[in-house]
Amino acid sequence: MRRFIVVSSALATVFIIAPMLAADPLPNGIQASGNDFLDDVIADVVTKQDTYFTANGVYWQGKATHDVIGDTAKDHRTNHKPTDIAETWADLGISPAKGRFSTSVDTYETPDCYGYTISVSTRHGKDLYKKTMDFGCLPNREKGWAYQPPA
Repeated sequence: MRRFIVVSSALATVFIIAPMLAADPLPNGIQASGNDFLDDVIADVVTKQDTYFTANGVYWQGKATHDVIGDTAKDHRTNHKPTDIAETWADLGISPAKGRFSTSVDTYETPDCYGYTISVSTRHGKDLYKKTMDFGCLPNREKGWAYQPPA
């Protein structure tokens, strides 16, 4: 969301256009629902990841489950997959609940470890918010609910 700051004095008025954080934080009720949703996804994904890693040498990666986050009428994409992973959400038997939250699983590899993150996103008004949990050796990838500026 673009906002601008007005700096005014007796001599001039200056408009400074700069990206700013969302005006409002994600309401506590939506955060709590998102946390519950994330807990359910984690319970499903974590139990499958160890088996998948043992069989494939990499962790499974899941594309975002919604095209339009927060719109329950849009396609729940559990049959879509990344180009380099053969299995979908449905193939692994993971079926995140339909609703206002989109979820994704991203993987990484470092010289020290393999890992993955599970993210949940939602919209509040026009603003996008995301929370990410890390399962690997890079805890700095873990983020609480935060506003995501437009790309």
